[in-house]
Order: sequence, then structure tokens, then C-alpha cells
Amino acid sequence: MANRRLALAGEAMTLHQSHYTHGGGIALTVVADDGVPFLTLTTNIEQAPLRDGEFCVKVWSENEPYIADILASGLFVDTGRRVVAGFTEAHVWRLK
Repeated sequence: MANRRLALAGEAMTLHQSHYTHGGGIALTVVADDGVPFLTLTTNIEQAPLRDGEFCVKVWSENEPYIADILASGLFVDTGRRVVAGFTEAHVWRLK
């Protein structure tokens, strides 16, 4: 995946993709133009029943205020599925 652009908190940012060491799932980080990581979008839930290209999104804590804008960027599809993550749920998304 080529790095993709989106706007958050009034700034242009870049979405960086890698993979988690354990389990190999998709890892996505949003990075500001100055190179400082803004947020980690994904969470690694190794037992999650994911299909090819899907990943678990951390929609709580510091990510919560930005989730609606990230989804509205048009870069992602919310599958509607949820995965238990401790006392909350992670959303299952995929890249468009």
C-alpha cells in the first residue's frame, strides 16, 4: 500500500502501514507531516476472526475523537463486525 493522505485535527497527515510482529496483522499509524506519530489506528488482537485485508481499529481512548473523521476520509470500509478487546470492542475495518 502506498502511503495515503488524510486530514485530522486541521492538519494533513499520512497513513503508514506495517504489520504486527506477533500474528502478522495489519498495523496502521497516522503520522503528522513533521514525522511525529499522531495516533496508532489499529490494535493487535491475534485471536480476532479477520478476513484478508481486515484489521482491528482502536476506537477508544485517545483515538475516539478522530474515528468518525478517519472513517469519513473515504479510505476505509467499516465491516460492521466487532471484536471483544478487554472491556470494550474493536471495530473491524478494511482499506478501500
